[in-house]
Amino acid sequence: MSGRQAVAAGADQSEAAWRPATVAGGLVDLPEHRRDALLWHFAYERMYCGLDYDAVDELVREQSPVPCLSQAPGPEREKNITAALGSDGRYHLCHGPVPVCGSRPCRGNGSGVYRHQEEVRWWLSAAGYHISIPPGAAAVRQVRVVRWLVELVEVGIDPALVRGRQRCRERADWPGYQGPDTPLGRVRAALVAAAGPWCHACDCRVGTSIDHDHLTNQVRGLLCLPCNNQIEHCMHAAGCRFADYLNDPPARQLGLAYPHPDRIRHTTLDALRVAYLGFDPRHGQGRRRSRHEPFRVAEHPPTPPNPA
Repeated sequence: MSGRQAVAAGADQSEAAWRPATVAGGLVDLPEHRRDALLWHFAYERMYCGLDYDAVDELVREQSPVPCLSQAPGPEREKNITAALGSDGRYHLCHGPVPVCGSRPCRGNGSGVYRHQEEVRWWLSAAGYHISIPPGAAAVRQVRVVRWLVELVEVGIDPALVRGRQRCRERADWPGYQGPDTPLGRVRAALVAAAGPWCHACDCRVGTSIDHDHLTNQVRGLLCLPCNNQIEHCMHAAGCRFADYLNDPPARQLGLAYPHPDRIRHTTLDALRVAYLGFDPRHGQGRRRSRHEPFRVAEHPPTPPNPA
């Protein structure tokens, strides 16, 4: 069987066929939990038209020389990041005494008044105004720049304890909420106490996202948004930040479970994977559906086109 030839198997395809007892090649160098994740991800990947075990093994071999990050992220860590309550009723992120979302109206002005600027975005269609672009509808993006003066009335607040709706998000990289009143906040606080507030993979940006294994529901660490979007595509056995993180997650010893396993989206692509493999290995089996892609169970496993 060629490396890129897809398997046109029946719906009764078993887990043994998906993961043979004897393995050879690039996948054998990866820990078992990483092999499971890659096989699930590429079981029915549109870019590759569905891959069997041998094809995923070949893909790992081909991608091993390719770095996960073409360029290491620049050092964006700040020693003194705080939040300040403004006269507009919102909290503003500050690097030192100056908010990152504003500037002083006059140079040399010693007051705590800053000029604030923010872009307001919405979409306009024949049906009316929309906060986000409506799926399948012709809409035109609208942008308006709004400016006002803000006085900082209370400074030195821990930004991790400010709720999301109270934050000013204009050009600001807020840490994830770590308040003890929510399950996600308590998990973030435990991760920060164990491994620090910065991204546990790149160590350059502030950690915002709780990363967890969708197959086991175990929390792995705290990641910044760019790393959280890319880390699952790492195919290296070792030698890069992502591989080191995935092989030995910083939160492994904490034994934390993701508080909301039922919030994993179950999309049409996931249904194709399940039909292709014959089983669903994910914890909780993804009971939340995508708003833009309705869930439809395939009656028969899809037959990818012949890669001629």
